[in-house]
Amino acid sequence: MDVSKEDYENFFLFCENVGFEENHLTYAKYKEYMRKYKINNFVETENIIEKQRMIKDEEEIKNIEMACKITDDCFTYLQSFIKKGMTEKEIAWEIEKYFLTHGAEGTSFETIVASRTKFFYATCSSNRKKDYIW
Repeated sequence: MDVSKEDYENFFLFCENVGFEENHLTYAKYKEYMRKYKINNFVETENIIEKQRMIKDEEEIKNIEMACKITDDCFTYLQSFIKKGMTEKEIAWEIEKYFLTHGAEGTSFETIVASRTKFFYATCSSNRKKDYIW
């Protein structure tokens, strides 16, 4: 981040407590942050972020439902779109276009398509072996 050490220190000086998640912070990092940012009171939050993420308001639920519908509709559409000889990149681009033209604000991560025999599925780019749908 483009935040200077001084900005961090000034921010933490005015915090009564600075929370940390013990499952995501090593003891070495804990000590480094205490020293580096002059944190006065570093307290364990006991999964507070995870607990907050579990509670969804009506708008979040509506957005999740919409995302699921767009995804389901996209896969239905792809069944008629995909043809033998198409590249995985062409299909990935079609998925992105479909999402953007059907209500999505964007994608959460790069769209990757991989194929094996009669099936296609999403995968990480490091697992890609070939570029054509067979």
